[in-house]
Amino acid sequence: MKDWRLEHLKRTVSVMLISLLSLSILVLRFDLNLVSASETIYIRADGSIDPPTANIQQ
Repeated sequence: MKDWRLEHLKRTVSVMLISLLSLSILVLRFDLNLVSASETIYIRADGSIDPPTANIQQ
């Protein structure tokens, strides 16, 4: 009888841990700020940057 209770307890704890892990992954996933590119920036062979108004440092 104790064996059945132990197996039931193990399964319950496993389900709770997996549920908690899944929930925390979902919460962290929606908390992230995604980055998107606004325009294409080209770096030429001579080191110049096009467009010249690109917000990067040389």
